[in-house]
Amino acid sequence: MKKSHMKKYFLDWLEGKLSSPEIDAIESHLETCSECKEYFDKMQLFLGKPELGAIPELQPDAYLPTRIREAARQTNSGTKFLESLKMRSRLTFGTAMIIVALMVGVFLGKWMSGKEVVSETEIVLSYSSMFSNQGVAEFWDNIITEKNGEQQ
Repeated sequence: MKKSHMKKYFLDWLEGKLSSPEIDAIESHLETCSECKEYFDKMQLFLGKPELGAIPELQPDAYLPTRIREAARQTNSGTKFLESLKMRSRLTFGTAMIIVALMVGVFLGKWMSGKEVVSETEIVLSYSSMFSNQGVAEFWDNIITEKNGEQQ
């Protein structure tokens, strides 16, 4: 095998997929070529099979579902309380703002209206003077004479 082909056979060599003549050829090449030997050593360090004693053995946790359920229950109860507290505070604040707005409106209306008492006669006089060039008395006289003139 050529020197340039050794690197592409590394994974097959590591996994033991090569035939015995190919393995012998690679190992003899590694004895003579320091560049390929260094490459194989580094790659074997990273990709090599780990020792079984180095891997910790995992033990099943029989209480894991119970602990997860309890943690979820505690999380939900805490968030529900905060959400209800937020909702109640918003509702309370909104109600207080409506009451303040109503009170300001009532007091502002009383203040702007003053304490003047206007009679119905004054309202009729001001209304008729807006729409007519003549006074109220003259207006009623014209209406009465027109009716009397029609009746005759």
